[in-house]
Amino acid sequence: MKFLQIIAILFFIAQQCYAQNVADNKLEHKHIFRKPWIGNNKFLIDYLNKTGIDTIRHPLYVVPIKLWIYRSSDSSIATNGFYIKQLINNLNNFHRLNDTHIAFYVSDVKCFSKKKFSTFNYYTKFPFRTIINHNKKLLNIAVVEELIKPIKKYRNYHFTGSYNHFNNSVITIAQCHPSGICHEVGHYLGLKHPHKSYRCGKHRQESVSRTRIRKGIFMRGYNCQINGDALSDTYAQPNLNKTVDQNCNYIGNLTDRWGDVYQPQTDNIMSYPPNKNCRTSFTDMQKAVMLYNLEHKRKSKKWRFNDSENSFLALPDRYEPDFSPQMATTLNFNELQYHTLHSRISKKGKVLYDDVDWLKVDFQKVKHENLVIHINKKNKINTNLVLSFYDDKSNLIKQIKILESEIEIKLDFLSKQTYFFKIEPENQQDSEVLGYEIRLSL
Repeated sequence: MKFLQIIAILFFIAQQCYAQNVADNKLEHKHIFRKPWIGNNKFLIDYLNKTGIDTIRHPLYVVPIKLWIYRSSDSSIATNGFYIKQLINNLNNFHRLNDTHIAFYVSDVKCFSKKKFSTFNYYTKFPFRTIINHNKKLLNIAVVEELIKPIKKYRNYHFTGSYNHFNNSVITIAQCHPSGICHEVGHYLGLKHPHKSYRCGKHRQESVSRTRIRKGIFMRGYNCQINGDALSDTYAQPNLNKTVDQNCNYIGNLTDRWGDVYQPQTDNIMSYPPNKNCRTSFTDMQKAVMLYNLEHKRKSKKWRFNDSENSFLALPDRYEPDFSPQMATTLNFNELQYHTLHSRISKKGKVLYDDVDWLKVDFQKVKHENLVIHINKKNKINTNLVLSFYDDKSNLIKQIKILESEIEIKLDFLSKQTYFFKIEPENQQDSEVLGYEIRLSL
C-alpha cells in the first residue's frame, strides 16, 4: 500500500514539470490563482513604468543559486567546472542581452558522485532528488549528465532540461544549449510557453488576432490576454518544433481555430524552435512577469539590489562562479578583467562575506619572460587584498598582501607550468563592496 502511495505522489509531482525538447508537452499546469495581468496586460506595462526600468543600469535583483551536481564519478567530464561556469555565464548573458535587470550567481554547490547518477529518470529520480535536496532560500538548479523519459522499452526521450513547479526546482544537463538554462529559469520566474494550449478548442486556445474577445462565464476580455501564456506581446503560435527552418524562418501554414494563419515570433526564449540558436529574446511583458514574480517571492527580499553609493561593486561579475580552483577564470596575456568580491546568501538565508576569486594562468601557453600582474582596486583603498599563488597540485608557493590601490607584481618566481591565483580581502567584511581590475602583461 505504501509503495502505491509513493508512486501516486511521484506521478503527481511529475505532472507539475515543464520539460525541454518534447514535441507536445501536455504536463503544463493550469493557473491555480489568477495573476493580476490575466485579462489586463496594461498592468504589466504600468508595472514596468513604475520600476523605472528604462533609466536603471544596474540589476534590480541578484538571484543566488544553489547548484546540486549529480555525476557518475569525480572525474566526469560532463559536469566538470568548465561546463558549470559556462552554464551560469549563459544564463547571465541572455538576461543581460535582454535588459531584464536580473542577474544570477552561485551561492553554494553540493556535489554527488555515484555511478547511479549517470542518468536521471524524468518521472522518478528527478522529482525525488529535487525534493530531498532542496534549499528554499535559494534558486535550486540540479545539474546532471543525462535526463531521459522512458517511452517504450527501447525508446527514450532525451531532455536538456526541465522545471518542477511543485518544488520550484530546475534541472539541466551541464552541456545544454546556451538558451536552455535560461528557458527553464524562465519557468521558475513565472513564464509559460507561448504555444501553451495551442491544440485546445476555442475556449482555451490563444487566437492569432490580438483584438478577439473571449466571452467566458467567469472571465471575459481579450483572448490573447487570457489564453496561451496570457501575454499579448508574445504572438500566438503552435509548437515550433517542426515548423521553423534552420534559419529561424517560420515555414508552417497552420491556422488557429478561427482560421487565421499563425505568424509567430521564432526568437522567443520560451518557444520550441528546432534550432535553439533562434532563441534569443524576451518580450517586455515577459520581463515584467519575471520582475513581478521576483518581487512577490517571500525569500527574494534579500535578493533585491541595494542601490546605495558604490554598491554596484557588490554585484557578481561576469567571471562568476570562480570560488574554487576547478572553476578558476583563465587570465590571458594582456587581457583586462574586472572582478568583484561580493557578499552572498547562505543556505539559511543570511548574508555572508566570505567570497574569494580563483584565477588560472597557463605559462605553457603564455611564452613571455618577465611577466607582471597589475592589480588596481576600484574603491576602499584602505582595504587590503591577499594574493596567494598555488601550483597545479594545490601547493602554496607564495602569499602577498596588497596594501596599495595599485600594484605590479613580478612573476619571476614562477616557472613554465599552470598556476592558480587566489584573491581575497584580508577582512571578509569588506567583500561586500570591493572591486578590482587585474591584467597580465610584460
